[in-house]
Amino acid sequence: ALGGSNVLWFAELSNLNNLVFSDNILNGSSGSEVAIGTDFRNDGPFLNSPAKSITTVTVSGNTFSNWGSRALRLGKVGLGTVTEVTVSNNKFLIGSQTTTLTNTEDSLVNAESNYWGSPTGPVASTIVGNVDYRPWYTTSSLNNLDTTAPIPVIISTAGSLTKTSPIPFSVNFGEGMNDFELGDITV
Repeated sequence: ALGGSNVLWFAELSNLNNLVFSDNILNGSSGSEVAIGTDFRNDGPFLNSPAKSITTVTVSGNTFSNWGSRALRLGKVGLGTVTEVTVSNNKFLIGSQTTTLTNTEDSLVNAESNYWGSPTGPVASTIVGNVDYRPWYTTSSLNNLDTTAPIPVIISTAGSLTKTSPIPFSVNFGEGMNDFELGDITV
């Protein structure tokens, strides 16, 4: 997809499963370099088409650079669903782009083990939707995974306390967290 091409893979007329997009060099698109989804068109002859689905998608071993809107877009445009998505061992060579990966589905995209253009991982604002991107590779050679856990900051707004007073507090992780539950921490 060199020279400004986009790769669009959509389920319009039938369900799709076991899609694999791997080992490509993508450079210079004006929109999404790769878009995988349902209902690309929701007008004309497609206006009342039934919802379609895409299940089990693997995006791996690719190099994305110089994209327009985003490097990778996953999910529905209108109806349908895209589920069981794994994005791994890719290089997102970020220049001035604002969005790297967009997931328009409620289901989680497993985007662990990618290089996001920086040893500190992606800027949280460049990942849109329900995406698990930790751990990430710290180098573009894809040989060192980040093992640093996020550091929570616990803040209490309590005034004077007694040993029987409830202690209100909030937890800030400094980055997006997936599947966090109150029982995951002890104070």
